[in-house]
Amino acid sequence: MVLAERDKTDMDGELRRELGKDSALEWHTRCGAPHSIADLERVGAGQARTIILMHPEVGVSNEARRPCRPSSVPSPR
Repeated sequence: MVLAERDKTDMDGELRRELGKDSALEWHTRCGAPHSIADLERVGAGQARTIILMHPEVGVSNEARRPCRPSSVPSPR
């Protein structure tokens, strides 16, 4: 599940391009705020086995941009 404050169609297209059509990875995208409790509840984040947090790229200059290291935390279920 990818939850981001972006257009769902744009996220779907970007994932298709990056992962390729032959990817065995199952993914779903939802438009919403990852910091919003209501949006996290709406997508069932509390039922997830693992949650991956990615840092947003908003306001980051090209010089400061680095590959992102996701943080993975076990779900509190």
